[in-house]
Amino acid sequence: ETDHAWTTFCSIVEYLFGQGPDEPDECADEFAGNHSQESAATITTGEYLDLAVCTGSSDWYVLVTGGESLVVRATFEVAGGDIDLVLYSETSEQIDQSETLESPETVKLPAVAGTYYVEVKLYGGTSNSYVLTVED
Repeated sequence: ETDHAWTTFCSIVEYLFGQGPDEPDECADEFAGNHSQESAATITTGEYLDLAVCTGSSDWYVLVTGGESLVVRATFEVAGGDIDLVLYSETSEQIDQSETLESPETVKLPAVAGTYYVEVKLYGGTSNSYVLTVED
């Protein structure tokens, strides 16, 4: 009951203000607060360790490319909950998605210069940690 109330409250606050109250400890990571496209955390090529996503909110990331084709991969323990990835253009058009029941999930950015958004979503479980990798 408490988890459900927290999820509902966070969803309402994020919808209204684009940000939520302090996150539960299991969801806090170096990009805390990146729960909407407007508050997406900027990332580049590399590996981002110890990230976490919780039920009721997504993690959002933004990449600005010069035209190189990049791959974004989320690696996680399936037992903690299924994580999915969705890739959007600068105009919020869905470009790619990875929604399997396995780890890792992978989306590919087109070889076109621009701004792209990656949404990390959790299905099942209350929280799960993941590693996000961006590579060419």
